Amino acid sequence: MIRVVRLSNEDIGRRIREARIEKNLSISRLADDVFCSREHLSHIERGDRGLSIDLLASLAERLDITTDYILLGDDAYRKDREDEYDMNNQYVIYM
Repeated sequence: MIRVVRLSNEDIGRRIREARIEKNLSISRLADDVFCSREHLSHIERGDRGLSIDLLASLAERLDITTDYILLGDDAYRKDREDEYDMNNQYVIYM
């Protein structure tokens, strides 16, 4: 199965913010942990800015979620549900 997905900075930011809150982290603490400014992370969470691949990977690692979850939002990509991940799914992503 091929799914075409349009990435949305707003959706990506919302998922990051929700995961941060779920981990009981302040925006300042998370920004410090991933070596970016609080202001930059705030812009990302609001959907005002995109993020680099390096920052995406750092956020996923710190928040214990997958980059796929941040980008695509499918709960099947959450690390605690990786057993449900269907390796046959293929995605075409455009921005």
